[in-house]
Amino acid sequence: MWPSHILSRMISDPRYIKKLADKKILPLYSSLDRPVSPGEYSISGLLKNEGGKLILLNYAQIISLHVKPLSNFVFCRSEELRDALIVGLLGSDLRTTYDQAWSTSQLPNWMAKEKGRVETDSFLRNAGDEIFPEQLIEYACSKGLHDIVFTYSEPVVNLDYILDVVVASRKSGIRLHLVTNGFMTTEIREDILQADLNLLFKLPSSEDQFFLKHCKTRVGPLKENICWFHSHSTPIQIETLLIPEENTSPGQLRNIAQFIQSIDVEVPWILRRFYPAYRILDKNLTTDELLQSAESLGKEAGLKNIQIITER
Repeated sequence: MWPSHILSRMISDPRYIKKLADKKILPLYSSLDRPVSPGEYSISGLLKNEGGKLILLNYAQIISLHVKPLSNFVFCRSEELRDALIVGLLGSDLRTTYDQAWSTSQLPNWMAKEKGRVETDSFLRNAGDEIFPEQLIEYACSKGLHDIVFTYSEPVVNLDYILDVVVASRKSGIRLHLVTNGFMTTEIREDILQADLNLLFKLPSSEDQFFLKHCKTRVGPLKENICWFHSHSTPIQIETLLIPEENTSPGQLRNIAQFIQSIDVEVPWILRRFYPAYRILDKNLTTDELLQSAESLGKEAGLKNIQIITER
């Protein structure tokens, strides 16, 4: 069992859960989640209902920690070309076929299916390096870094940890960036807004047909969250992973560009190269020509800030 001072941090904030009959709990992090019975788990496989309390099993377990160029992950202007601390956690609420970082984002549910929950729970509690929020900020400061990027997984399913990092960072001057699939609930949006985070939304398509095929859900909640955060003056960016023959027709790309244009032509659009991974191994990586074609379509739509990222 965990020490009490650690367990208190692992318990979900009461604001982010809804208690139901028979000790069931509805997590209020992801709009894709469903009620969790005692002994069962959230859609990410990270949150467990233990006797009517929702426990984040991997709290402070950092899977990867690297210093890399900020421009490998978010849109950067010339004055922002600097290194950042890149932080990888575990888990995702979105089951995609094309996940470029599936070995971290999809691992909890994959491992539970292959190894069983007992072994998976034990793994999650010791999955990486235990780095508490205050230690993470201290490390970034010791490296002279001004940015931390949470990526490789879905940060919203680790929101209690993320918001503890926000508190620890308040006097440091460090900017926090979340790379998110964008399916957060309306219940947590206000706290994310107040946390003063930079949000990069992953939008591979603006159409339900793609999302139903590759994500088993619809795109509506994602688009609604993008519009909501922009309307509340949160710095946002939008990233599209270009998967050959899946979301790369001129019509599909033009629809994404026009959606961004309808929000604000200043919103950065990142075009990212696809690498064969997870359940899509039969497609080639995105060519330079395809990336440049998408860039041209974005410019035709009037978008002013477009960046191509080819790093994996």
